Amino acid sequence: RFGITLPILLFFPGLCTSPVHCYFATEAADPALILVLGVTYASIAPCILPACALYFALASVVYRWLFLYVYTPEFDSAGAFWYDLFNCAMLGLLLGDVS
Repeated sequence: RFGITLPILLFFPGLCTSPVHCYFATEAADPALILVLGVTYASIAPCILPACALYFALASVVYRWLFLYVYTPEFDSAGAFWYDLFNCAMLGLLLGDVS
């Protein structure tokens, strides 16, 4: 997805003739990793927080564009995946703080 494909999807969504589906496993793993790393290292190195905030600000704009205009919905889970993602992020945070 990264490399040349993401800019094409962002700037020229009409070029894709076949439906583009979102791969939730890869799309949700990156923000979850940034969230866990940011919260874990916030007390050690607070200078990481502006970088995390910038990432989430840009990711918010990019993902809103992708979900509104590019991705074709495959199914509607009504937000059921959010609970798994949140629980895994909190477990990672807990394990990061304990270690």
